[in-house]
Amino acid sequence: MSSEKIEGVFATRMNQQIYKVKAKGAQKGYELLKKKSDALKVRFRSMLKEIKENKEELARIMPESFISLASAYYTAGEFREDVISDAKEASMRVQATEDNVAGVKLPVFMQSIVDVDSTNNLGLAGGGQQVEEARKNFRELLGKLIKIGVYMFI
Repeated sequence: MSSEKIEGVFATRMNQQIYKVKAKGAQKGYELLKKKSDALKVRFRSMLKEIKENKEELARIMPESFISLASAYYTAGEFREDVISDAKEASMRVQATEDNVAGVKLPVFMQSIVDVDSTNNLGLAGGGQQVEEARKNFRELLGKLIKIGVYMFI
């Protein structure tokens, strides 16, 4: 029976050693893939948690932002055209980098606020505080939208 071929291989000590090495390599490969899978699962779960938190906060911020905009329109009048003509460059920018998680490159986007010189002549006749409050609320709203968009992109 010992001279009988199993899988086309004679049962010898040398072949036994070869199969032991192959089995050990397969076990090591499995463990490495399991670690990689676990690291990616942890990362994606944290991303899902952040998406949920940002969406809940977005649901809270959005009505406040539009109410403050309506208040600013009521007190300062129509200032939309002034804002559009005054805007020369973006005040918020998104930068892309890469993060390596267990050998997998994931895109990471960072938002940065750029100080843009604006004339801030809006609401001088009245409603300046409401215009600034609306600007602050919409800047916060845009930040949350960027965070949600970044996680939805990945």
